Amino acid sequence: MCTKEIIRAATLADGTVFGGAVRDIVRKDYMCKEYFSKGFKKETFSDPSVCPETVDRLLVPSDIDIHF
Repeated sequence: MCTKEIIRAATLADGTVFGGAVRDIVRKDYMCKEYFSKGFKKETFSDPSVCPETVDRLLVPSDIDIHF
């Protein structure tokens, strides 16, 4: 199960997601938008040397804090 699916399942079960996973997802989404707004293409998205100021677009949370 991917991170976003776990978060979706947790929130549907009335869980609260908090901590670093939320921060990382917000940061990743923001940097993805920045990357594409600068005109870079999908083909080079996973290369950290392309547009290094948006390298956080590659963030993947290492854990998810959930409270039920």
